[in-house]
Amino acid sequence: AFLPNASVTRVSLAYSLVQSMALQAEANAFSGPLTAFYDGKRIAIDDVASIPASLRGYVQLALDRGLINARFAVTQGPYDLQPTLHAYFDPSKTVTRAAFAVAAGRYQAAYQSAED
Repeated sequence: AFLPNASVTRVSLAYSLVQSMALQAEANAFSGPLTAFYDGKRIAIDDVASIPASLRGYVQLALDRGLINARFAVTQGPYDLQPTLHAYFDPSKTVTRAAFAVAAGRYQAAYQSAED
């Protein structure tokens, strides 16, 4: 159904972008932990439980291809020597028009580089 006034969530946007790049087989074959890349390291996604298992591969590919970013937060307890970096995907958060425009621009760049 065409619902022009409906909102789009981050997880559905990740699904749509990865599917439109014809990467369904790679997304469905994904079975590892969900991570985001930051400063040369892989950071585990903390809210992975709120992402449906069938869509985790799509989210991972969208993150790896830079189509959608993760949200990062730093925590440090009073006795911790180093802060801890946390990554979140926020799958049920509604995508704003600005965030969609950024994702569409990144998608276009990724699509054109795949053609070359």
